[in-house]
Amino acid sequence: MGAMEILETTLAVVFVYLILSLIATAAAEVLERWNGLRGKTLRDVLASVVGDHAKARELLLDDARLRAMVQAIDPGWIEHLQKSLVRKSLRKLMRLGVSPLRAVGVPGIGAIGAEPTATSTAAPSYLEPRSVAEALLRRGYGERWRVAVAEGGDIVRGRLGASGWQQLEALRRDATGPDDLLGRVAEWIDEVNARSIGWYKRRLQARLLWIGVALALVTNADTVQMMSRFASDPQMRAAAVARATQLAEASAPFACDTVDPADQPGRARVCLQLPAIGGQRVDGAGGGDAVSCAAVDPAVAPASATKCLQQFGKGQTATLLPAAALCPEIQKLPNPTQQQVISCLAGEVEPFLGWRRDPLVEGWRESVRAAVVPPSWFGQLWQWLGWQHLADLLLKVVGLLVTAVAVSMGAPFWFDLLNKLVSLRSSQAIPVGQKPAGRPAAEGGAVPATAAAGGNGAVALAASEAPSRWRGGMSGFDPMAAALDLRNADWLAYLAALAYQPDDVVRARLKALGLDGRGFASARDTQGFVAWCDSDCFIVFRGTQELRDWQTDLDAAPVPAPDCLGAGWSGSAVHQGFAEAYAGADATLKGILRELPGGTRRLWLAGHSLGGALAQLCAAALEQALPAANAADAAARWIGIRGVYTYGSPRVGDARFAEHLERSCSGRLHRFVNQRDAVARVPLEAMGYRHAGTAAYFDALGRLHVDPAGWFVGLDTVVVDANDMLRQAAEVGTDHRIGAYREALRRELERRGLPAESPWAVQG
Repeated sequence: MGAMEILETTLAVVFVYLILSLIATAAAEVLERWNGLRGKTLRDVLASVVGDHAKARELLLDDARLRAMVQAIDPGWIEHLQKSLVRKSLRKLMRLGVSPLRAVGVPGIGAIGAEPTATSTAAPSYLEPRSVAEALLRRGYGERWRVAVAEGGDIVRGRLGASGWQQLEALRRDATGPDDLLGRVAEWIDEVNARSIGWYKRRLQARLLWIGVALALVTNADTVQMMSRFASDPQMRAAAVARATQLAEASAPFACDTVDPADQPGRARVCLQLPAIGGQRVDGAGGGDAVSCAAVDPAVAPASATKCLQQFGKGQTATLLPAAALCPEIQKLPNPTQQQVISCLAGEVEPFLGWRRDPLVEGWRESVRAAVVPPSWFGQLWQWLGWQHLADLLLKVVGLLVTAVAVSMGAPFWFDLLNKLVSLRSSQAIPVGQKPAGRPAAEGGAVPATAAAGGNGAVALAASEAPSRWRGGMSGFDPMAAALDLRNADWLAYLAALAYQPDDVVRARLKALGLDGRGFASARDTQGFVAWCDSDCFIVFRGTQELRDWQTDLDAAPVPAPDCLGAGWSGSAVHQGFAEAYAGADATLKGILRELPGGTRRLWLAGHSLGGALAQLCAAALEQALPAANAADAAARWIGIRGVYTYGSPRVGDARFAEHLERSCSGRLHRFVNQRDAVARVPLEAMGYRHAGTAAYFDALGRLHVDPAGWFVGLDTVVVDANDMLRQAAEVGTDHRIGAYREALRRELERRGLPAESPWAVQG
């Protein structure tokens, strides 16, 4: 490797370290909300001052001024303390034998006798020293503490712990008066505060280390393997370097008064959050009432934002946060959630990490496949490791531990190093014959071509960007594209939504597209339609809509593949309800295909929800039926299945069925999943079911990822914010709607600068 390759490899690894450190920091903040590390630090700070944890809690609750200060910073923490005191008192009653209380639940507190639950809000870890000093003196000497100190009065016994009482008495002996004593106590508390910051940092460092270990294990962020991959794969290295360069360029300070809110809402929002600007007011749009600059949304009111920046932004500079710099979608959100930030960051490193294609795992799998009589997985693993693979295993452990330690060092360290490496790289001349990685797109623009190497919206769009070969009314549809094509996906999602409409609506819409159509139905209420023209034929299945459909969905016992699929599927197991639903419509459907006018046609299959499962079974049946149909009827020349597009489809069959279907469709089966869609995750893999085909996954920011790593999907869907739990639970159902899939496709097409050609009258 040359010097430039070594530098770029190091830069790529540092970029991954930085993103993982940011994810770890975000995860630490999530844990902070659940178990209140800052609140515990505050409790320890006050306990060291007062001398007792219980007395510290009473100090916060009893002193009106201090309580008001804490509530202003965090309204929920005082309430949490009050509830925990109630629980503590009731537990004492139970220990005294008040058994009837054991089964009682107190609204807002939880079951009596349970330990205090973690607060969802983060208490402050720092309080203004003079305010705490006054509160401490009031608690020690009473409300008239100045008079008591001036007259040499004693501290009220029992109001403070022993160590707090002794320290306060020592300070009083040296003080010349009440004001001097107040200053001395404030200095003492300031020193304790300074020590508490060290406590918090050490606790946070330990937490980041454990989070780093978990991240390294889950994502397979093996430093040794990363360096090897980046060194040997120029395309992957260029993608990471391009994103690192983009981040470094966005982190450079920019002048706020030069920002155009209409073109750069993300930068404008960062500027308007500055205290020097956010506290100002300007005349509203149209000369209305004055509005606060901090409340202006640049994407909604660019004129007001421009006024704020031009009037108050002179001389002010700002920088984009890493997530906003890397994800234009984050910049467009007024208040991005922690889930969206984590999703943005995880999407940046997903193409470079994961256990798939890991040599250690692949070697073990090959060893299991080669075994004549496979022992238990543990026995096989132990046998495979042996001495010949022990070095590889130890190297894997070292690589993961190095990553964990790197993550615990924190994002600021890696951010500074990344900027230095980017500057060093830009100062070096590009060697002859080496192509530069390319400058990333400007803020808010399209995804760089290098970024398309991984899961961050990676779809080969060569066919979509070519002129459409379609001669009918489906503008933008490319009938020659067998690979995943977003505009084809958009049109087939429209047809899947159309399947829910009445027959007269379906026929009218198909006629407007230049297609003839005919509906079909079975005794089990399997419904859909067949649409055709001279060159193509579309088979679209309706999803769950009526009671019988729900019965089909719930009949999830695995059964042998039905005879209508053909002899080639013997030995496979499929969902009983889906198998029976398709078997009832198979003869009708094949009869419609035989009755079509002669000609050369390509087949396209689509369906949403239950319709997606039926489309997969139909693909399995037609893959064997079409050659026979061509042989029996010379006028019908079926080219074969060109594409199968499903939206929110459940699992259909076992691993054998999924593998056979993937081989039969050979890269033509495309399965769309919308983040929290619960239907796409049933029946469970524990029941033996497996998905087939290429997964096209929309994350929390609406970005498309092709065959994303399992760890990324898990991190993208896990509930990280208790306050937002109800909204995220609602998304389990709303993300399944065909309208939600169509909206996600439309946004993705817009992000790539491609028009969404399908009509938007049918929402589904």
